[in-house]
Amino acid sequence: MTTAFEFGSVEYCLDPYPFYEELARGSGVFKVPGREDYLVTRYEDVVFAAKHPEMFSNSMPGTTGVEVDGKRCPYVRPVPRYDEPEHGPLRTLAGKAFTASRLRAYEPMIQGIVDGLIDKFAGRGSVEFITEFSQPLPMMVICTALGFPLERIDDYRRWSDDYTIAQSGYYPGMTDDQIVEVKRSVMELHEFLSDEIEARTANPTTDVLSEVIDSQEELGVDLSRLELMGIGLSLLIAGNETTTHMLGNLMHRLVTNPSELQRAVENPERTRKIVEESLRIDTPAQWMPRTCVQDREVAGVTIPAGARVMLIFGAANRDQEIFPDAATFNSQRDNLNRQLAFGSGPHFCLGAPLARLEGKLAFTALLTRLPNLRLDPNAPEPRRFPSLVVRGMEELNLLFDPTT
Repeated sequence: MTTAFEFGSVEYCLDPYPFYEELARGSGVFKVPGREDYLVTRYEDVVFAAKHPEMFSNSMPGTTGVEVDGKRCPYVRPVPRYDEPEHGPLRTLAGKAFTASRLRAYEPMIQGIVDGLIDKFAGRGSVEFITEFSQPLPMMVICTALGFPLERIDDYRRWSDDYTIAQSGYYPGMTDDQIVEVKRSVMELHEFLSDEIEARTANPTTDVLSEVIDSQEELGVDLSRLELMGIGLSLLIAGNETTTHMLGNLMHRLVTNPSELQRAVENPERTRKIVEESLRIDTPAQWMPRTCVQDREVAGVTIPAGARVMLIFGAANRDQEIFPDAATFNSQRDNLNRQLAFGSGPHFCLGAPLARLEGKLAFTALLTRLPNLRLDPNAPEPRRFPSLVVRGMEELNLLFDPTT
């Protein structure tokens, strides 16, 4: 098959949707030239694979740790990279952060952070939305929940971004020096998590990380330091990355779709559906990897055992059979409960309830407090991350009528 441009190219990273549309005209399965990697893009095929880890394993053979400056730290395996029976107890422990009672307790804390961030720019009439709102909000929320000191929030943001880059693929054009810096950042994150777990083990508090450590006995497990670090890592990433990109993508969609923006302002009770449609049309994590356990035929294409399979949730969310006129932002759809931005099956995103709560509270406040929202015509154009896996905004300059 001849595609519009190469998978993994800069053009793909900035806008993968022409590539997906071309795949949809064929089988929906694409073998990456020169690699044993297969992209699965149709909705039903993606859901089937996500729900059958016994066929499409979450384990990634050959994954190694980080080595830089003559130092090496082992691979810290996040919760989504386990299969059963190990996955169940780890997921249960990690899920302590997102129980219904925890979410109720988080709501006033989230509202306070939302209002505090808006207070900083509401009277100015302008904001660079990504650095001033969509990045700090979810990071402050999850770090408060984990008990991490907020004065290091810039480090957490850098570590989270660099970990995502290291795991999903370095950006096209990154220099050797930039790659080394990413590795150093990942190593710093590992050291920080190890220290935090040691501190909570010695002196438990009321935060989520302490509860995870203290709950091992009731589940009948005794996790290693690396396994506990993997839970901490999963909570930090799940608690902020998807939400950051969801908020930026949604704001960009609203200010470039005046009718949807007006509908959102006039009907704040529809915020939930607007959030869901944004997740569908601009899925923050475009794909997740699996390992094919045995030779398997998908849409007429045989995927060999051992091959890496990329479940392209971003393409499945634009499957015309499920979401007609899929490239159009339309919060009036009646099947948005089927969107796959948080995955499907036993590895459905742990942070989904928190992300949805943050989206609801954030956009209710933003649309209420920032009248006449619009793009800033005199600032740089909105810019996206050139990422192989992340669909998110890097810069988004807005104007609005100043408020007190």
